[in-house]
Amino acid sequence: MRICFYAPFKPLDHAHPSGDLVIATGLYNFLLRQGCQIRQVSRLRSRWIFWKPWLWPLLLTERQRIYGKYSRNHMDLWLTYHTYYKAPDLIGPKLSRRMKIPYVIFQGIYSTKRKRDWRTWPGYIMNKKSLCSAHHVFTNRHEDWVNLRRIVSEKRITYVAPGIFPEDFRFDTGARAELRRQWNIGDESVVLTAAMFRPGVKTQGLVLVIRACSELCRQGHRLQLVIAGDGNEKVR
Repeated sequence: MRICFYAPFKPLDHAHPSGDLVIATGLYNFLLRQGCQIRQVSRLRSRWIFWKPWLWPLLLTERQRIYGKYSRNHMDLWLTYHTYYKAPDLIGPKLSRRMKIPYVIFQGIYSTKRKRDWRTWPGYIMNKKSLCSAHHVFTNRHEDWVNLRRIVSEKRITYVAPGIFPEDFRFDTGARAELRRQWNIGDESVVLTAAMFRPGVKTQGLVLVIRACSELCRQGHRLQLVIAGDGNEKVR
């Protein structure tokens, strides 16, 4: 199968790591291993593009470039990873129709509260149009599956439950002892959190964890907080 792949929020080779990037890369590589001829057809980020008029001409030329390059290759499917109000897919719906191929979304998100804020209303409308035009939408969050059913028929939505490989999470007594030695931790409890030190909700979440552990210490609990991660907010 020949697949046009597009990630409106962040291209696969973006410099800043994120969970979305990991999932998108995993999906892309999985399809490659299945023998699909999959191509990332665009690196254009549509993040807040509706408030960036200087990018609108680029969007139009990008549509033409992609159509000229891939319409002759007889592609079988257009697959968009992650479209939502902040980064709606403004390429896939139109080009899939022109190329006469199915339009599929993985991790489409729909939130009605975004239509009540003028700053997010344009993205809400654009994203809703993309979701409604999709032949099928896959989601890995149950909450999104519920919300998508408001605008997309249930037969065109598939919920893919997130999963792990339990065998990758075996208890390792030796590793535990070695880490405690490296961290100079005795027999007190260890609270471990892993996160990206990124402005916004990521950093706010870390601050909440630090404050909660501080409160536990004030109450007399003996514990050590270990934070794994990196980013611009590390020295804040």
